[in-house]
Amino acid sequence: MLLFALVLCFFGLWFLLDREIRAMFTWIQIGTLLFFMVFMLVFMLGVASSTMTLTAAGIKVRNALWTKRFDWHEVADLTYAAGDSWPYLQTVPTEDHPEGQSTMVLGIQRVEGELARERVDEVRGLIRAHRVANGLPATVELPLD
Repeated sequence: MLLFALVLCFFGLWFLLDREIRAMFTWIQIGTLLFFMVFMLVFMLGVASSTMTLTAAGIKVRNALWTKRFDWHEVADLTYAAGDSWPYLQTVPTEDHPEGQSTMVLGIQRVEGELARERVDEVRGLIRAHRVANGLPATVELPLD
């Protein structure tokens, strides 16, 4: 429904232009304009559909078009520095990735204000609780960047 409304809005804006102005556009320019409008729609819908889901098995992070799943034992922390627009899920260092890996969590945005901080604190608490319940240390020392 949202996609339909946005397409209708873009289509309507085109016809709000005077006929003389619309006549000045070539087909290549119209195609380029349509390409960028579709690109913007896909980008906005991708960010809007981003989520982080916590389950008994672990954490699922969906960012735009891709999804990553992490078992609880793979997760080290959820970091959220003062200048970050969104938090980052940090994984436990492994042989393949000695410094661990970092995954953006677009499902929590800085623009949400204090609610975003509360969500991050809640998830960090759950990460620690699952680590302790599985006999692992509550925190993991991650190498500095």
